[in-house]
Amino acid sequence: MIGFILAGGRGTRLRPHTEEIPKPLLEVGGKTILGHQIETLINEGVSPILIVTGFLAEKITTFVNENFPNQDFIFIHNSEYESSKPAFAIIKSLEHLTDTTLYLNGDVFYEPQILKEVIENKNDSATAIQETNWDEEEVKVIIDKDGFISELSKNLTKEESSGEFIGITKLGDKFIDSIKEIAQNEGVEVFRHSFAIDLLNHVIHKSDNKIYAVNVTKLKAIEIDTPEDLNSAKDKFK
Repeated sequence: MIGFILAGGRGTRLRPHTEEIPKPLLEVGGKTILGHQIETLINEGVSPILIVTGFLAEKITTFVNENFPNQDFIFIHNSEYESSKPAFAIIKSLEHLTDTTLYLNGDVFYEPQILKEVIENKNDSATAIQETNWDEEEVKVIIDKDGFISELSKNLTKEESSGEFIGITKLGDKFIDSIKEIAQNEGVEVFRHSFAIDLLNHVIHKSDNKIYAVNVTKLKAIEIDTPEDLNSAKDKFK
């Protein structure tokens, strides 16, 4: 099983915290976000771990190599991070995704049990969702009667939404193969300005692949996009 962490964004909404520190290296509860994510993957026996870098890439690689010297990492630098979005970085990394992949957004802090429940879910592809108060800024999901996600988007109304996608996702071999096929047929440039959720949603609609929704509402997780989010995370994970 492969770990895959997107850690290349500029984190502009978190300024001034991210002027000189990449967002994944901000600290919550005495740990960096990235360090916490790597620890949870290692504890579940996940290897290798791929990390996509962009903004201040050298700080990411230095942190990882100094703090986890005996682990197997592959660094993929997206030199076009200024002019692209996460879906582009995923497609640029596809040659390295040769097994079931645990995809994590590099700005999510969570209880380790969430990752464990996603990994142990019997379905090939699964993702953690929470039933939270509707927020237009969050990624929402629609879940079908069998528990699979039928729509993944920010543009869902309160009435449509079944919960919030929190960026901890297991993608099986077949799902990865479908991403590769779609990228080959449609071209990487189609996805240059797309988010990761847009790519996942596209695959759901263009193939017979499904992602099961693992409800982890009772566990703690937070996506850190703003200074307010950072303060909330520090309070939640004291």
